[in-house]
Amino acid sequence: MIATSFEITSPRKRAVNEIRYMLYNHNRIDELIENRKEELIDRMNLSNAALFRGINQESNTFEDVIANFDEDWKIKRYKHWKEFLRNLFAIFKNIESSKYNRFLQLKYFEDLSFEEIKEKTRKTKK
Repeated sequence: MIATSFEITSPRKRAVNEIRYMLYNHNRIDELIENRKEELIDRMNLSNAALFRGINQESNTFEDVIANFDEDWKIKRYKHWKEFLRNLFAIFKNIESSKYNRFLQLKYFEDLSFEEIKEKTRKTKK
């Protein structure tokens, strides 16, 4: 049996990778959702015949794909992350002096390395 990289990666590592990805891309979540919608439409490989299929046929029509956007697991996941991160940032904003807030700003907004963060936080403590 051939193992894929998905199977080899532990659930913990996948979760950490997803968290990092969403933090780095928190400003692009709407764009990610739109890209996913385009991907679903492109996968359908629309032809003129597919656009005009009858209601009685057992196939995905363009309208079916658009109607199911909200049911797509990736789109649901992106929307969940968008709401979660909005709430998380609101909480951290209220605790402005929080070391967690400072770390998030430096790591994911200013894209600094851990060494740079260490240096910057040392300077602010003095």
